[in-house]
Amino acid sequence: MIGFADVFHDPVAAATGESAPLREYQKVLLSSGCGKLNHFLYTYDCKHKGISERGEQGRTKNVLIRAPARRSIIFGNCAFLGEAGDWKGGLHTLLFDRRVTVMAFDEQVALVLSHNTPRYLATGVDPNDFQRIVSRLGGWDSWCRIWYDEAARHETLGEQAGERGRTITAAECFLRASIYYHYAKHLFAHEANQYRDAHNAMLRCYQAAAPHLDPPVERIEIPFEDCTLPGNLRRPSNRDRAPVAIILPGLDACKEELHAWSEAFVRRGVATLALDGPGQGESAFKLPVRSEWGPVIGAVIDHLEQRPDVDGRSVGIVGQSLGALYAPLATAFEPRLRACISNCGPFDFGRVLPSMPAPSQETFRVRCHAKTHAEAQLTANRLTLEGVAQQIRCPLLVVFGAGDKLISSAEGERLARAASGPSELVIFEEGNHVCFNISYKFRPLTADWMAEQLEP
Repeated sequence: MIGFADVFHDPVAAATGESAPLREYQKVLLSSGCGKLNHFLYTYDCKHKGISERGEQGRTKNVLIRAPARRSIIFGNCAFLGEAGDWKGGLHTLLFDRRVTVMAFDEQVALVLSHNTPRYLATGVDPNDFQRIVSRLGGWDSWCRIWYDEAARHETLGEQAGERGRTITAAECFLRASIYYHYAKHLFAHEANQYRDAHNAMLRCYQAAAPHLDPPVERIEIPFEDCTLPGNLRRPSNRDRAPVAIILPGLDACKEELHAWSEAFVRRGVATLALDGPGQGESAFKLPVRSEWGPVIGAVIDHLEQRPDVDGRSVGIVGQSLGALYAPLATAFEPRLRACISNCGPFDFGRVLPSMPAPSQETFRVRCHAKTHAEAQLTANRLTLEGVAQQIRCPLLVVFGAGDKLISSAEGERLARAASGPSELVIFEEGNHVCFNISYKFRPLTADWMAEQLEP
């Protein structure tokens, strides 16, 4: 899977080609084995942002080109599946060696794919399933249904395996189905009924897999205010009373999506508690987004300290995206936290929110329980580390991708500078948002670092 938008820092420039470096583009093509073939010719016109056949100007803004080839390419705000050729001047030429189909491709679908394809693949979506899903997508209104259908297919496989007593296979199928159901609802909060159906199916499948995973996952519910906070606890099987890393999802994520990241910590002897806090995942239905995270994590540590099977006095916190703002917010006000990791989080979300894609802004509005975007912006303005980060005194690791198109790495630099305790800043030049495109780098780094900080 090649993310063309990942080659360029600016997604608009990547989509229009106005500042696309020719040599860098050609290098990506050659390294992926894409040759210069010339049976069919389609040209991408920068000026008109369209595809044309044999040089005729096209006016379609977003298209999906699908060819019977192994390569799958997401490029800017256009999505291509097929084999691509080279660039010539201002016209970006795509050369195919066989008949291709040009389909209308919804702008919002293309935008979501351009930002999130590495994420889907890094968190458990099979590349072949993903290609099949993308090939079926039309307008944005079909997103949830098509992902849901693919998820249901894997859930059925899990049920069939379970009926034959093949519990490991069943668990693998249910785990895969849960992540597909999760992405069925991804950024789909505007359709409450479809969102809730996919959410419930995700929980059902994850819990079906949980007792048969290695190590198993224990669902816990932590008393907080007048409700509970749900979490997924995993304990290393080879260690008694392991230290704990609390892992927080981002704006449009949830605790179930964190399973693959959790694996890295557990393998290094650190228990994980993937948590849905206020405005996150399962908790978002009852608790809106809030800026006061000290009491939230305080309640979680209170619970962990009472458990005999983990070391509740050795707890760190980890967050991705918006969760990477919540993690340092909690650390500033909860002195029992021994270490903090912030992966691609904003320093001042009020300034970041207006520049985010419309689906993300709408998701934030829904998770704030706000009636208008203006009301949601008021909540976003309170999500800031300004005047707060100085209270972080425990070890802090800040991770960013220089190619993050959603949140600038300058936000991470501000956090690393402002914290009072020892801080480390790691910026991966090739990394995208949350560094999902280099998960083989950020997961070991964060898990190793946390394990070292929580050693007795």
